[in-house]
Amino acid sequence: MVEEFLKKQGIKEPLEVLLNPLSLLSSPFDYKNFKEAIDFLREKRNYGEKGFIIAHDDMDGIASCMIITSLFKILDLPYEIFIPSKEEDPHGISHKIIEMAIKSGASFIFALDCGVSDIKEIKYAQEKGLDVIVLDHHKYTHSYDRFLLLHPQNGRGFPCLSASSFSLLFFYAYMLLEGRDFEYLYKNYPDEIILSSCGIIADRVPLLGDNLFILNKAREIIKEKRGLLFKIYYETLGKEPDIYAFVSIFSSLSSKEGKSLLFYLFEEEDFSLKREYFLRILKEEKLSAKFSKESLNFAKEFIDLRDDFVLVIDKNIRLKSLGWIANVLKRKYWLPAVVIGYRTNGVWVGEGRSFPPISIYDLLNKVKDIFIDFGGHSYAAGFSISQENLKYFDKKFEEAIRTEKERDIKERVDIVIKGDVFKEIEKILKLGKHNFYLSSYIEKVNVYEIKKRFGREIFELPEEGTYDLVLSVDENGGKVFWKRRHIE
Repeated sequence: MVEEFLKKQGIKEPLEVLLNPLSLLSSPFDYKNFKEAIDFLREKRNYGEKGFIIAHDDMDGIASCMIITSLFKILDLPYEIFIPSKEEDPHGISHKIIEMAIKSGASFIFALDCGVSDIKEIKYAQEKGLDVIVLDHHKYTHSYDRFLLLHPQNGRGFPCLSASSFSLLFFYAYMLLEGRDFEYLYKNYPDEIILSSCGIIADRVPLLGDNLFILNKAREIIKEKRGLLFKIYYETLGKEPDIYAFVSIFSSLSSKEGKSLLFYLFEEEDFSLKREYFLRILKEEKLSAKFSKESLNFAKEFIDLRDDFVLVIDKNIRLKSLGWIANVLKRKYWLPAVVIGYRTNGVWVGEGRSFPPISIYDLLNKVKDIFIDFGGHSYAAGFSISQENLKYFDKKFEEAIRTEKERDIKERVDIVIKGDVFKEIEKILKLGKHNFYLSSYIEKVNVYEIKKRFGREIFELPEEGTYDLVLSVDENGGKVFWKRRHIE
């Protein structure tokens, strides 16, 4: 039954292989457009043209940017970078980005971890004479015939990748075309592998398949004490890092004047100055944690708790913290959560979080007509909205949830488990420990058996009775949660 669920998600590899990857499961050329994109970059290099690289302002986007700039350096392809700030700039490809690219003398835009939803902006860029490549892993529902799209769900490869793991596979594709294998990448580009694994963890994609392989390789690199990141961490702090130490530090990074401090750290040749940048990153981590806690305290004062969702709208919330706060509220109330903060010029920004089987993406998609832009994944999505339309969001979103609730629960579930329940649940729990969102509908199962063996109780149980349950595996640690639907 677990295998049936995986097939529904487009994952073809056997369960045993996913949990214990010994080699890269996917050939990079199982994905559409990798070779075409590499040929495109080579052609741009041969004609002496220049690229304009943009990325999402988060760990996954910044890691992707660092990986792709390494590829540009190998190609000897000129580029400029601009990472739109969450606090000040529109998300993804915007008119501002297009004008900046033209002014820089670039002939094409390479968008990382963003851009797949920016159809109008891409058309405008092309009208201005710019080519466009988009490497993204967010959901999309439209045709992409007008631009070159690199997306993990296009092709025969593992579909549940982060932008940074997909960027590393793209880098690997270039190596293969040059007659080099992954071992060459592993020996010569340890920091790119570590950064990719940071993006994988920070973006909470399934730690399976290629993602798990990359993470394991990053751990091996750290164990071998290789790479600039290991050296600078050890010599600055006097202790050896693990991968989660890097995630904690670098997840606090945000765009500063269009670039990340991590970019300056890698560009600087003097090691003592590299350490100065690293110390600035550590300082930013502490400030980020402080601001996030302050934003959470602001948010708590404006919590609008409904029967079916949690909503917070507050001008004082730091935009970088919106998703984190939504995740905190989702876990506290076990309801879909949307947190909205103010950017500038009458524009508000929102982040939504949910859990299986409720897709926050699908819910927000029902009201996207009032958004300026919108995108994301099943359980994490974001949008921007004008001051004028913000007043309509509350009622429209409530209506979207009411419509969703009216659907039969069985239409939204992934597995129906009957009979030998524990054996199947153990498989799901094993996947849950690897950060994989799974949900299943369990019909009339004795709750006491499940409670005794797994997870924790989140509602009071009567002494007797069987239940209809929705069981979800939490993405961190494999805990089991359930909600009561019916008592016989």
